Amino acid sequence: MFNTAFLLSLLTAVSITCSAKVDNPIKYKISFQEKQNIPWVDSVMAKLTLEEKIAQLFMVAGYSSKSQDNTAQLLQLVNKYHIGGVIFFQGGPKSQVQLTNRLQKSSNVPLLIGMDAEWGPSMRLDSIIRFPRQMMLGALQNDSLVFEMGGEIARQLKRLGVHINFAPVADVNNNPNNPVINTRSFGENRQNTSNKAIAYMLGLQENGILACAKHFPGHGDTDKDSHETLPSVLFEKDRLDSLELYPFRKLFDAGISSVMVGHLMVPSLTHSSTLPTSLSDEVVIDLLQKTLGFKGLIFTDAMNMKGVSNYRKPSRVNALALMAGNDILVYPNEIGESIQKIARYVHRGRIPHEEIEAKCRKVLTAKYFAGLSKYTPIDTTNIINDLNDTKYLVLKRRLCREAITVVRNDYDLIPFQQLDTLSIAYVELDSGMGTPFLGMLNNYASIHHYSLPREATNNQIDSLKRLLQPHNLIVFGYHNLDARPQFNFGIRHEMTDFISETSTQKKVVLCLFGSPYALEKFPLVDLPASIVVGYDNSTEVQEMTAQILFGAIGAKGMLPVSAGINFPGGNGLTTEGGLRLSYVMPEEIGISKVAMAKIDSIANFAILQGATPGCQVYAAVDGKIFLNKGYGKQTYNSNDQNVSSGTVYDVASVTKVVATLPIVMQLFESKKLSITDSLGKFISFPRNNSKKNIYTWQLLTHQGGLKEFLPFHLDYLTAIWPKDKLYSTVPSDSFPLRISSGNYINLYYQLNPTIFSHHNGRDYPNQIAQNIYAIKSLKDSIYKKIDRTLQYKDIQYRYSDHGFIYLQRIIESITKTPLDSLTQTRFYCPLGMRTTMYKPTESISPDSIAPTEYDFLFRKQVVRGFVHDQTAALLGGVAGNAGIFSNANDLGKLLQVFLQNGSYGGKTYFKPETVKFFTSAFSISNRRGLGWDKPETIPGKPSPVGLTVSPSSYGHSGFTGTLVWVDPETKLVFVFLSNRVFPNAENTKLAKMNIRTDMLDVLEEAVKGRK
Repeated sequence: MFNTAFLLSLLTAVSITCSAKVDNPIKYKISFQEKQNIPWVDSVMAKLTLEEKIAQLFMVAGYSSKSQDNTAQLLQLVNKYHIGGVIFFQGGPKSQVQLTNRLQKSSNVPLLIGMDAEWGPSMRLDSIIRFPRQMMLGALQNDSLVFEMGGEIARQLKRLGVHINFAPVADVNNNPNNPVINTRSFGENRQNTSNKAIAYMLGLQENGILACAKHFPGHGDTDKDSHETLPSVLFEKDRLDSLELYPFRKLFDAGISSVMVGHLMVPSLTHSSTLPTSLSDEVVIDLLQKTLGFKGLIFTDAMNMKGVSNYRKPSRVNALALMAGNDILVYPNEIGESIQKIARYVHRGRIPHEEIEAKCRKVLTAKYFAGLSKYTPIDTTNIINDLNDTKYLVLKRRLCREAITVVRNDYDLIPFQQLDTLSIAYVELDSGMGTPFLGMLNNYASIHHYSLPREATNNQIDSLKRLLQPHNLIVFGYHNLDARPQFNFGIRHEMTDFISETSTQKKVVLCLFGSPYALEKFPLVDLPASIVVGYDNSTEVQEMTAQILFGAIGAKGMLPVSAGINFPGGNGLTTEGGLRLSYVMPEEIGISKVAMAKIDSIANFAILQGATPGCQVYAAVDGKIFLNKGYGKQTYNSNDQNVSSGTVYDVASVTKVVATLPIVMQLFESKKLSITDSLGKFISFPRNNSKKNIYTWQLLTHQGGLKEFLPFHLDYLTAIWPKDKLYSTVPSDSFPLRISSGNYINLYYQLNPTIFSHHNGRDYPNQIAQNIYAIKSLKDSIYKKIDRTLQYKDIQYRYSDHGFIYLQRIIESITKTPLDSLTQTRFYCPLGMRTTMYKPTESISPDSIAPTEYDFLFRKQVVRGFVHDQTAALLGGVAGNAGIFSNANDLGKLLQVFLQNGSYGGKTYFKPETVKFFTSAFSISNRRGLGWDKPETIPGKPSPVGLTVSPSSYGHSGFTGTLVWVDPETKLVFVFLSNRVFPNAENTKLAKMNIRTDMLDVLEEAVKGRK
């Protein structure tokens, strides 16, 4: 029996999901009743000659990519023979629409336009979003997604002026060696195939596109291609009835409007062992129409295919196909001769005149229900944009996400845990084909990338084996597989042997980006610990697969086919999702295009106004990153590198909350540090130095009476004269020193040569800039200078860097470990924050780091990859107040830890109550929390952010033009990074123009306004 509950659920989904639902959904039980009173059909029938009625049964091939001669021939078929329809093949959207308009204008009766658009119009046309093939859809556990896809494909087809989609494929593909159906099928299970075919059909027909089930009576269990020969289906009727015919019966019951008869040899259904099913009245009339009761349109498969064209002369074959019971001949040859031959058959009584009348009336009725009684030309304006609407990509991403299948996961290797214990290598099989996969993997951890060409030699494989030795987790990406079994699905035994051998030595994850049948090509023993099937090599599948590996999303798919004894159909393992941040399009989570356009506008305006040469903007909500984008360039030089999401910035004072504060919080939790501990408990001061009485909470809230800033670096400059003795990096037009009085003096300065050296060595270990190294004792000297600075007598709020330098000293006193090592081992490595670090030039290419400032006075060079803050530089680049470099993506991971009350990636970093304590306002006289800045709640007082954020939100800004902010109420994490101080720090436009806070306001409103 037909699954009524399933159909009702889909029809319910129609009312919810289809915004463009048509008034008259197409259903054959309504459209093709024998007795109908459709005036338009009657009027057209009355005007047609016998030959013209026969011509309505011809659907010829159209190509919008071919020459004008081809177009002229097609127009001749329309003008001379008055053919009934065109099936379009290769071309482009605009050219096809233009050709369609020309053909429709030339035709006396509007043409029925068809396409093979099984995975959307992109199956035939360029420049259009491609939906997944049916086999990937067969892995879905949510059939309503297939219904949605059918609806979206219907909208694309209607925009192109197409009326019928020759889909869905209803063949049950239970033969891995099928060369032509294969991945075009929903799979080997008859019920799964039926359910998804019905869902696809309903999506099309509820949105005004005729659907067509193919290839009747079932083309799945063959190993021949009917394009090249006549395939055999050598099974008895009982088997055919229970398997091959099953999905067709279900589709007929559900109301599909048409069916396509394949060119197959099925001896159990015909008296002839050579007659194709498309030419057999026993199949088309007796079985399809009488036994199964199908009354919709019946199409032949393409009549130029060798499975039928080798049988007889084209005109004779075309006549036989109509005599067998088909209504429309697809891609016929010898149009004129065929029409005349069929007319002669009618006159001689071999074909009853009533049959031609009935078939023509069915065709016209289909045209009526397709809207052709009121035909209007198709507008070509913005057609490419319309066919690539964001909603189509949103759906495609969801289809891919829910179809990807984990078929093996020994040791629960997926999702990856304890990143700090893993050395991950990604081996790209087929060089250059895994770029999206690598890019997404790198978003989560440090990935060592290796690549082999498709035809790699044994020497190349052996060399790679040696390179993989240091790594303990190997991810093989087998890309760009071939869908054809006759080419072994693109699998080479050299590669499978390599993967199997590696699996005996290390933990291996194999990601197959292609047909699941390829699984059978791997040895039964020494299989990889984890195997993921991605079904194709699209960008979306690659990116989603990487997210599954890291637990950002969970795997849900089930194999739609069996691939040997190890991988039976219907199997698939679910894996944990939500473990780490995922990457989505804004529209996937209800963020509008308007909001994103505003962010773009604000960023571009800031760059245009010279507020910053470029910037990086990141936003995540509910653990989903919907914005991670670079704008502008690294400098104002138009030839410099563009800012990307991977560009690394000096985050300046954001260091306080992403380096020093997290360690303080952990020490607080472990009771090794209390907020009421005094400085004197950890640092020795002279007896009369009152700083020893400053409490930890005062350091965190900037209420310790410490000086705001002192330019210690000026103490290490020496005046020189004349110019020829200038420090080697000073330009000839060296800038004069500006003193506090505002006067200028024409003295030139160099770094004190007793304190600094051009060369690294035991005595000069700390690099402060390119080719500049500081003496080992300088760090202690700076500490002493800070200790000796005067202290304000009151404890009102005064922002000071010195408090966090003291916190660094406390941390290192307690742990006996440098701050940079602590941040890496406790946070950055476990979180996969591969770009977040002190002293980045030791690990990162300078080209990927945005230059911070042209330091004309102190270091006399462009500072790139070395901390901008002069005091932090003098301390060796590692300081509690500044020194961290990062991209926005990696900072977002740590901020997500705070948003999620201390946990991320399966690991707990803080207790929820600790996060709450440190992120809350600490006193009524100071808006700040412990370390964090917060919104000002007193009207009229300056606030670091706008009014849209919640009072519970928190964050921090940095001198170089950075801001991070977390809002627990909206679940929003915002990161803005820039180098606004390039080329010099006098540029304050970024703050005056409220660039960062305006962006935050836009994002807050967008998140609150989600639907």
